[in-house]
Amino acid sequence: MVSTKAKRWLITAGAMAAAMLMVSASAGTDRQQPMTNDRAESWSFRAVSRPSDHRSLAFSLRGMIAHTIVKAGDEITRGQVLVKLEDSVQSLTVELAKLQAEDMSDIDNAKRTMAFREEDLKYTRESSQQGGANEKELRNAVFQADLAKIDYESVMRGMQQRRVSLAREKARLDEMQIVSPIDGVVVEVLKQAGETADEQSPVVSIVAVDPLWLDVSVPTARAMELSVGDTAQIHWEEVDALPEMEGTIIFRSPVAHGGAREMLVRLVVANPDSIPSGLHAKVTFRGSK
Repeated sequence: MVSTKAKRWLITAGAMAAAMLMVSASAGTDRQQPMTNDRAESWSFRAVSRPSDHRSLAFSLRGMIAHTIVKAGDEITRGQVLVKLEDSVQSLTVELAKLQAEDMSDIDNAKRTMAFREEDLKYTRESSQQGGANEKELRNAVFQADLAKIDYESVMRGMQQRRVSLAREKARLDEMQIVSPIDGVVVEVLKQAGETADEQSPVVSIVAVDPLWLDVSVPTARAMELSVGDTAQIHWEEVDALPEMEGTIIFRSPVAHGGAREMLVRLVVANPDSIPSGLHAKVTFRGSK
């Protein structure tokens, strides 16, 4: 059993090598032939494990780093804040937009005015029918009632605009922090507090190593006998203390490599003990007769 300290070291070291090994993993298995196996109905191939997810995260706007909350090797969860930009001005902008969106005084005023004008029009019509109000007074009352209704609708649209502005400013404030989209481990933090972050420039790199993926190049004839959901045995080669594990096929490429006469088969391996990615393994498939 690997100790906790050794496990954490392996996570960090293995994960930092993962990005470089992601390309070499498939290259290293090109044109491989089945390894000798005592059982004629099974075939073994070598592969290199890699993270099931790898993200290089960046800000969508330029700003100064205020807080770097994580460091390399930290385990993180989905939704966790990793890095924040200086956001004091934007926070005040959001507060102002919130006050404006919550101010109902103009709506109350417009509603009262509209009610008054409608009531005044009612009395003017009654008076006109009884010979009191003249035609000019009636027309003016109708005009004032219509105008009050238009003003009320305009104020309501203004309130909706203020609410949209508040949502926009909140979204902009959210853009000033990097939140992890996955459960995983921090591989590298490229910016520290006080440094300037440019748009789309990577700030933090994270990976998910539970589960692990293994991409295996399998001769086309053999690969055609495999299906999504089939299992394979995984024997890790670098670390003798690691137990043999079972992987499950989650993808078989619909396109074969014509020159090499091989197909890509991808396996997923549950990894609750956080075995690092980048380890070499022997993958043994059990074929069908």
